[in-house]
Amino acid sequence: MDVNKLLKEDYQKWKNNPYIFQKEQGEFKGTTFGEFTEDTYRLAEHLLRLGLSDEKIIIYGKNSYALMVADLAVTAFVGISVVVAKHMKGESIRKLADAIDARAILYAPEKEETVRKISEDLNIRTLCFDEIPALLESEHLLDLPSRDPDVCSKIVFSSGTTGPSKGVQLSLRNIFFGYSELSKRVQYTTADRVYLFLPLNHVYASCYCYYLSLIDGYQIYLASSTTRIAEELLEAQPTFFCAVPLVYQKLLDQYGSRIGEAFGSRIRFLFCSGAPCPKELREAYRGLPLLQAFGMSETAASFAIDYPGDQDEDSAGTIFSNIDARIYHPDEHGAGEIIVKGENVFLGYLDEELTKEVFDENGYFHTGDIGKIRAGKLIVLERKKKTLVGSNGETIDVTALSELLCSLDPNIVRANLSLVQDRLSADLYVKDPNRSAEPAVEQYNQTVLRHERIEHINIIRDSLDKRLK
Repeated sequence: MDVNKLLKEDYQKWKNNPYIFQKEQGEFKGTTFGEFTEDTYRLAEHLLRLGLSDEKIIIYGKNSYALMVADLAVTAFVGISVVVAKHMKGESIRKLADAIDARAILYAPEKEETVRKISEDLNIRTLCFDEIPALLESEHLLDLPSRDPDVCSKIVFSSGTTGPSKGVQLSLRNIFFGYSELSKRVQYTTADRVYLFLPLNHVYASCYCYYLSLIDGYQIYLASSTTRIAEELLEAQPTFFCAVPLVYQKLLDQYGSRIGEAFGSRIRFLFCSGAPCPKELREAYRGLPLLQAFGMSETAASFAIDYPGDQDEDSAGTIFSNIDARIYHPDEHGAGEIIVKGENVFLGYLDEELTKEVFDENGYFHTGDIGKIRAGKLIVLERKKKTLVGSNGETIDVTALSELLCSLDPNIVRANLSLVQDRLSADLYVKDPNRSAEPAVEQYNQTVLRHERIEHINIIRDSLDKRLK
């Protein structure tokens, strides 16, 4: 994918078209495609002058116009973009920056204090989004060479990530791969618009709501807060909407039988991905253009999407025709591990040993999902490895996190994790119930991501007889 060529062509076609909208003083204010393109090139040139070519650059903050400019500038022209969750704490950011040898942090103004402490500790370059406009005043020709489409341009830390080594490395080819198959299912024009609340550190949002807009020129309305989705949907009047099942359920709880009114009068497509969509929820949305999709960070969110009018309540969508998806060692019912090979598949994890574990000798990526393929449709049954998936799409690697918890206190023999109303609970089997497990749990909660924190514990005495068995 030659992003330079794409942007220059877009600039000629859509320079004056409204493109990105964000809330300012309670109203959606738009920026044109031309302004966005000019800002992206100028920031990229500035970062290149700082000597950041091919370097890892962390981008830290909530969804915003400035974050989108920074992300594309780095991904397409400068180095390796690492967009991190807005709620990550300073110590986690510091550890991540150190672990991946990041050379700069571009950040939202509300992260000023956090980033200042990190820069003092690591002697890393920093640039606040508020400083960017002053860098963009000079005239500039819209022309910079795109990065090689087959090298790493983005590192994604998926919702199940338990450490920097599991960072997913994506190329520009991976990122833009899904367009040809998506366009067979739906077609967008500059008259279309998406309301985007999903965080841009996730591939579902960045690939299918953001990057593909560079090809079709549709408008993007950025949510001001996840607590205002219902009211802002009616303000934005989107033509398509992407969400996880939890959000569709919350809207259903609010609207009930009037659920069709939740998305405004222009809605054309509703995409549901990130977690399995319950049959009951699909049934409630019957008559609406709800399309199920399946993807992973490791496949740049590209794998399977429903065709309009061809939805199957058992499937996660029709598999892309330009990938090689198979079932590994199927049982008598045709079920087995889902494996895939194609240009959607990532370059590998930061840890080469972890990468070797998920690719076989024939180059297939083993997804860790158990499923079946029926008439070109993907049926996902369960995870091969013990994993919990919340209704918001966040995944929890039970094995890795249980091992982490046990390693923090030798008194904890094992930990059984479970989700209760999307809150993580732990049954802790201990040698001595009179010794408090709270310090270990507190240390654990400071180490993991927010959705992996334990909110309730139940202490159970582990008998010696059981341990000897």
